[in-house]
Amino acid sequence: MIRPLLICAIVGGTLSGCALPTPVDADKTACVTTDDCRRHRVCLDGVCALPNEPPAELGVTSCPETPCVAPASCFLGFCAERLSEPASCEAYAELDGCPANALCYDLDFEVAVCEQLPACSATRPCPVGPVGALCNLGIVASKEAICMPRYCQTAANCPEAWHCVRYVGSEPVGFCSGGTPGEPCASANDCHSQSCEPLFRVCR
Repeated sequence: MIRPLLICAIVGGTLSGCALPTPVDADKTACVTTDDCRRHRVCLDGVCALPNEPPAELGVTSCPETPCVAPASCFLGFCAERLSEPASCEAYAELDGCPANALCYDLDFEVAVCEQLPACSATRPCPVGPVGALCNLGIVASKEAICMPRYCQTAANCPEAWHCVRYVGSEPVGFCSGGTPGEPCASANDCHSQSCEPLFRVCR
């Protein structure tokens, strides 16, 4: 039988005031103290962040310039933690099946996984990184304020000379594209080859 962990105070050499610890919401990114955050995170400027992230005025760090702290690893320029649950998710969908602080990606077009991403805010912006990124400030309602690699609203969210591609003009967000084979495209003009594959919407 597994016994639950208790938190107790020692008064006069005896245990006193034992109680079960308050559960921490694994999806929570807002905080007052580090106790509000899940393990491996600290409370930094009101958001749960990795220990090596700088103060808010410096923004969210990028990797590999800044090494990630385990269990996080470098994912598209950000320290992210790959979640084992759920076992599957729907990549790039608004309701993707991942927790509110994670996004579903299927970069190899085979296995879709949930990547838990760093928190951001209006005063703690996301760096552009190697493939572009956007801070979710109420854009995707089902997600918290997290950095969303490869997402964009304008080309300013993308690396220099890249495009912000929207498959449909009314979509609230698009995807950063460098125009090389396999990159997102909405038309031939988004591709260096001037050829956009119509079914999968990627450059040839």
